[in-house]
Amino acid sequence: VGVMDTVFLNPAGTVLFARNDMEQGNWTQEEYTVNATFPYVAGKVIERGQRLCFRDPATDAMELFEVRNVTNIEPEHYQQIIAEHIAVSELSDDHTNTQEITDKTPAQALTTVLTGTLWSVGNASVSNTSSVDISRGSVWQAVCAIMQNWNCYIVPRVTFNSSGAVTGR
Repeated sequence: VGVMDTVFLNPAGTVLFARNDMEQGNWTQEEYTVNATFPYVAGKVIERGQRLCFRDPATDAMELFEVRNVTNIEPEHYQQIIAEHIAVSELSDDHTNTQEITDKTPAQALTTVLTGTLWSVGNASVSNTSSVDISRGSVWQAVCAIMQNWNCYIVPRVTFNSSGAVTGR
């Protein structure tokens, strides 16, 4: 994947097509979102549920997002998309029960709430201890409660093998 290439995949991770014709794009890391505008191209139509992948120009890491909304603009023949990081979409679909996490580091708290999901804790640079009461709800809500209670920011990272398959979250 080149610096300006955007690869579109189906939810199973199979490559559908690549595009390098983004007209406008805005990636807000702190909000885990991408907003972009592409020309409408028959045979490379962007649809809700597809995933898009691109290289972070600053780190060269691959970033993976799920298309949540597509607006077709006519008669200009454009598609405007809103996508969210797959950490948000996947962990919003996973649920957790009420639990108390007491005197733990953010990595320990995350390990607790991520149990049973496809995600695991990677590198942790914050080691202060705190506590949080997790309400019954989505795992993403629990992750956000951890970020708030420990006053830290979580950077989701996805790893890929040489053939482009996701090997880690």
